[in-house]
Amino acid sequence: MAFLAQGYHAFVLRYSIKENAAFPAPLRDAEEALECIRANAGPWGVRPDKIAVCGFSAGGHLAAALGTMGRVCPNALILGYPVILDSLSHILAVSIPSLEKHVDSQTPPTFIFTTANDSVVPVNHSLKFAEALDQAGVPFELHIFQDGAHGLSLAKPHTSSGFKELVHAGVARWVELCAVWLENLFGGFAVEHEMPST
Repeated sequence: MAFLAQGYHAFVLRYSIKENAAFPAPLRDAEEALECIRANAGPWGVRPDKIAVCGFSAGGHLAAALGTMGRVCPNALILGYPVILDSLSHILAVSIPSLEKHVDSQTPPTFIFTTANDSVVPVNHSLKFAEALDQAGVPFELHIFQDGAHGLSLAKPHTSSGFKELVHAGVARWVELCAVWLENLFGGFAVEHEMPST
């Protein structure tokens, strides 16, 4: 909804979990979804060359995997407190690859946000990915907010499920920062016409 409010189309991927979650099954789901969106770009009013994939936590791992290991690749990545390193495989349903090892010059430009004191996905996941992007010459923007619990989402009351730990005015700025980043990357919305005189 936050991206719809910024004027972007938004799709939600329901990917394989639990007993069907063994990697790369979720990656195949993401590849199929991206191919479906691009195949229907015309009737759906989508710019097929301006597709960003967004993921949070374990979903951030999937989004980053699509951008680094996918047979098809989005045009941008948006990663919120993403799992990147295989060191967290022990808390997930299945083992996962360390994605910083798969970054290359073809990895899409990336927006990353996280918090320095995230106790579930340590900040070094984002730092390692950003370092790999830097070494590969891939444009990126990284925001590390000092405070904030894992799973902040939009960091606003209406997305907090009533938990005060998931509300943080500073971290809530990430959506605005990301919208500016997307506009710089993809360009703004066309405003070329004048209203007819009455």
